[in-house]
Amino acid sequence: GLGAGAGAGASSGGAGDYRTQIPSANISLANVYDPSPQEMAKALAEEPTFWEDLMEDIKGEAEKQGPVLKVWVNKMTPDGSVYLKFAAAPHATAAAASLSGRWFGGKQISVS
Repeated sequence: GLGAGAGAGASSGGAGDYRTQIPSANISLANVYDPSPQEMAKALAEEPTFWEDLMEDIKGEAEKQGPVLKVWVNKMTPDGSVYLKFAAAPHATAAAASLSGRWFGGKQISVS
């Protein structure tokens, strides 16, 4: 599951930082999973419902900040991205703040 990690909120506030962007109902989480072919083969062999479980876990955590309309994984990205669409921009902003820097499956999530 997701847990608060050391360094949470230690973002630099650069151009890709969610706090400097125009409010949107959408956020992108990077580094959620390891997309390498070896790790994906291992994950799917150990847990055939890996993708469904991943989206369910992320949605469950994100919904603490407001209604999530859609969760999807871009399986082709090299950075392990998951995208979320919320009912309203304030929910997305709150979720971005909550999830940025958190740890999931041994990886630290970044938000944009």
